[in-house]
Amino acid sequence: MPKEAALEQPAAGSEQGQREAGRTRRSADISKERILDAALSEFAAYGYEGATTASIARRVGVTQPLIHYHFGSKSALWKAVAARAFTQLGERVTRSLEESSEFDALVVLRILARHVVGFIAENREFSRLMLTEPAFDTPRLDWLVEEHFRLIYERCERLCRAAQDVELLKPIRPDHLMFAFLGAASVYFDCEPLRKRLYHGRLDPPEEAINAYADALVELFARGVSLRTQDLEDA
Repeated sequence: MPKEAALEQPAAGSEQGQREAGRTRRSADISKERILDAALSEFAAYGYEGATTASIARRVGVTQPLIHYHFGSKSALWKAVAARAFTQLGERVTRSLEESSEFDALVVLRILARHVVGFIAENREFSRLMLTEPAFDTPRLDWLVEEHFRLIYERCERLCRAAQDVELLKPIRPDHLMFAFLGAASVYFDCEPLRKRLYHGRLDPPEEAINAYADALVELFARGVSLRTQDLEDA
């Protein structure tokens, strides 16, 4: 580099250099988030095998080498997509548990269920991906179970057992409850094109639809599995 050009470069520790480094980091973070958004859309639409880093690059408008620079491989990108969504879900679950810490286990399950319905409705691509991926015996499923699914199931099981121990919840297997609820929570929103045709194109506004369906689903499940419906009315 010519001496004059070198003199024009801001020193690494200078205020200007720190500002430029900060802008570079923010730009990189934005690029990574855009790649993750595009990757989620591709994986949800075409599955892991059908999606390619080239198609993801085209969708987000970046070069394919940039994806490999940030994530290394398609497998690592897929895991980053899943990990980001599970982190968001975990934060939502933690908030719901904090909100309901003073209530009994059945009310906690009810509040938690409402948050889960909201998350599924607002993250339909991720929901679609997580409904199809567990249908296949792959190393990705092994990773999902060890990193995310097992923790979610064990937390759900503890809450169900706690409610059953004090005779608030019917003696239904926790895994049956969890899979039945998750299936019911996702199918309504995944079938929006069908609902559109059935309702002649008239759909409730998204937030209204989410709240109404969450209310209906939680009410059905809570009253169906509860041994003490009066507790639900008082909650």
